Amino acid sequence: AAIALAEGSDHDSPLELIALSRNWVNHENGEAWHAPVYGDAVCSGYQIVSGLINNIGGLTATNIVPMTTARTPNDAYRISLDTAVGWLRDPLHVIELKDPQTKRKRDMTTSERQLLVGILTIKGGKLGRKISKAYARTSVYGSGAWTQSSDIQTELFKGGVSDNDVPGFLRMALRQQIKKAFDLNLGPIGKYHEGIKRMAMKRLFTGVEPEVKAEFERLDAMRSRCLDKNRELPNALLGDYLEVCRAIYRQSKH
Repeated sequence: AAIALAEGSDHDSPLELIALSRNWVNHENGEAWHAPVYGDAVCSGYQIVSGLINNIGGLTATNIVPMTTARTPNDAYRISLDTAVGWLRDPLHVIELKDPQTKRKRDMTTSERQLLVGILTIKGGKLGRKISKAYARTSVYGSGAWTQSSDIQTELFKGGVSDNDVPGFLRMALRQQIKKAFDLNLGPIGKYHEGIKRMAMKRLFTGVEPEVKAEFERLDAMRSRCLDKNRELPNALLGDYLEVCRAIYRQSKH
């Protein structure tokens, strides 16, 4: 009966349906239940890293450590989104950004705050949650500000928000508030990656010629400056960077 049901339906996992049906029949006959139950982990990267460093905030926000007796699970993306929106709504919470005209830092204006709040809370916060998730998707693995801002930009575009609506400098300020919200609610996961990176770089350069290491550091500094200014890497710089990375790989293998 289960096979006939699976073959005659549009179920996206017919083999799982058959296994579930068999277990159900066996269970009805008194046998122990052995069917696997699949679930989508919320913010799984933060779950894993929080477990590695025993970070209670991250474990709680991602439902590894229960915070309350409520049946509704925590939503790390929503928790951090709500925190960021609260800061944007609070006139006493100082939010600085770099003005593209004067090239100097200034406080975010009331109209800029209201614009971001409107975008983050539209349709019950669905777009805002996607933006929060876009930040977390790569930040937990050590991505930089440029990548995180680009991911947020992608979600804004999908939601019908253009660069004219939220220009780059305002998007970077939004990214900074979301980062602070995640750090507050889930813990400073970035510090874990900084430590791992230092260990990895030390091991990576073992056996590498000093001249090659110096060239890598020079090119890496240029790459960082480009990313900080939201500029794409020039082809020449990208080519040189790849070549020195290949040289490091070859020498570090010995």
